[in-house]
Amino acid sequence: MYDPGVQTEATQVDDVKAAEDLPATPAPPVHTQPPLRLSQQERDALAKQGVLMVEDADGEPIEDQAQKQQQRYLQQEHSQPRQSAPADEAQGREMDKLILEQQQQLYREKNRLQEHHMLEQQILQDRIRAEEMKAQQEEEQRIMEEAAHLNPPPVQSRTSSVSVVSRTYKVNRGMTAASNGGSGRGVILPRMTYEGLWKMGENILRHTIRREFLNSVPDTDFTPGEAVPPLQVRRVIILSTWRSGSSFLGDLLKSYPGTYFSFEPLHHLLKNLHLQEGPLVDVVLNLLRSIMTCDLSQQEEYVSYMRNNSFLIDHNTRVWNSCSRNRALCFDKEYLSAVCKYMPVNVMKTVRMGLAPVVSLLQDPSLDLRVVHLVRDPRGSLHSRMQLTWCHSQACSDPGTVCGDLMTDLKLSEWVKEKFPDK
Repeated sequence: MYDPGVQTEATQVDDVKAAEDLPATPAPPVHTQPPLRLSQQERDALAKQGVLMVEDADGEPIEDQAQKQQQRYLQQEHSQPRQSAPADEAQGREMDKLILEQQQQLYREKNRLQEHHMLEQQILQDRIRAEEMKAQQEEEQRIMEEAAHLNPPPVQSRTSSVSVVSRTYKVNRGMTAASNGGSGRGVILPRMTYEGLWKMGENILRHTIRREFLNSVPDTDFTPGEAVPPLQVRRVIILSTWRSGSSFLGDLLKSYPGTYFSFEPLHHLLKNLHLQEGPLVDVVLNLLRSIMTCDLSQQEEYVSYMRNNSFLIDHNTRVWNSCSRNRALCFDKEYLSAVCKYMPVNVMKTVRMGLAPVVSLLQDPSLDLRVVHLVRDPRGSLHSRMQLTWCHSQACSDPGTVCGDLMTDLKLSEWVKEKFPDK
């Protein structure tokens, strides 16, 4: 019988034998992408399929080797700055040192230029001062010669070189001048009386005013160096509070030619108070009116107080300079009244009075007064007053009082501008 199973088995055996007789053909490679990291089992399975794995010394695939190489390269890159850090730090220190030296050199050069500029300014100021002193001495010499001509001195010994003066005028020794063609005989200076010193100071002031108006045109009808008619005088009062810039503004206004400047005339009356109303108002207004009309004959207390507090008068630079030969003149109420009348502008500044008392002065047509109401943010003023050792009164240091006075003056200021629009 035909057995299909036996036939099939025989056929398969023949096929195997025939295949064994044929030459061996290589198996097609299996194209697989091995993972970067393979276990031992996976490597054995791939080896059975004919995949040859190239491994590094650690037994890892070449892909892992490339990855390790890249990691080592990155580590070298990161480690390179650390290796060169000391060199970079040293170079940075050298650069900082060089920059510091350049800055120091620039600073020294700047200081040198500033010192040179200051020296030039000092030389220029000394030259101007010398010229002014020379002109003043010539004027004094001329006055003394005129006085000697009008009042011949008594007979004195020619060997004496002492000029006799009165009151506080200092003795001047050794002042001789050659005469008669330089014969060497000393000239006896005339006796200088207080009246002569008064006249000298008055002439110095008049000369100063004439010189200041050489390059300025007067805005009122008067002759510089002569008594100014009362109706031609400009009168200005600066009202403010402590640490608000009133002194700076006063210095600006007093720089106008021929200005008589009164610095804090209420200092002796009010000290650290800020007057708005009360029994002192009449006394204050009387003093202010006396100053503005150049009549201090009844203000003995005011003038005496200035004698012990000379900072109140030395701000009045033109008057103070006229008293250079005898400071007693600047504390003589008659002298102050006389020289004040040569001034075309009368300015005063005070921080001790509000706006309310000034209204009566504005209503006086003979004064023709102008008022400058200077206001500063109270926060800045109070902060500045904290540095002062004498500002302990309520009107000076208490925020509530300061702000209350300020609001009162601001409200009144609006009314004054409506009532007196040109003042």
